[in-house]
Amino acid sequence: MNAISKQSEQWEFFDPAVLPTYIRRWKPIGRRWVSTRRMSTALIEQVGVVLSASLLQRIGADLSWLVDDAEVPSIWRLSVLQNGGAYLVPLGIDQLRLCRKDRHFDKCMSADAAGLCATMLSVNRIAHDYANKFQIPPARLRSLEQALASFAASHPEQRAILSVLD
Repeated sequence: MNAISKQSEQWEFFDPAVLPTYIRRWKPIGRRWVSTRRMSTALIEQVGVVLSASLLQRIGADLSWLVDDAEVPSIWRLSVLQNGGAYLVPLGIDQLRLCRKDRHFDKCMSADAAGLCATMLSVNRIAHDYANKFQIPPARLRSLEQALASFAASHPEQRAILSVLD
């Protein structure tokens, strides 16, 4: 095995010290950042050619909605998960203030958690659109939803993420 493939197999995990005690007992899910050159290819591998473009547009719109139309970064990075999922994270910021008036939620979250929320919300909305049109969403969307939900359950900001999405 060459050095490049060994490097691409290294996973990053959350430090157990920053995880709440109720999450520490769960098996952690690793993630790694995809280079910007490979980002579109990795996203196409996750959801297919047809859905990748609509997912990118939808994530930007959903994050804009979650931050109450505040300025949303235009540069993103893709995080691929060890369990087969992937989500987009806005670059250039540390925290975003997410607001859901219908859920009485108004809180600052890390860019990582905000990107995960926006991606999960977008995947869910696209899956519902497909279910309304074709009776069943594509299997890739269902598996992506499940992988993101598993990762969100082991995220340090789990309660805030679930409050945004619930």
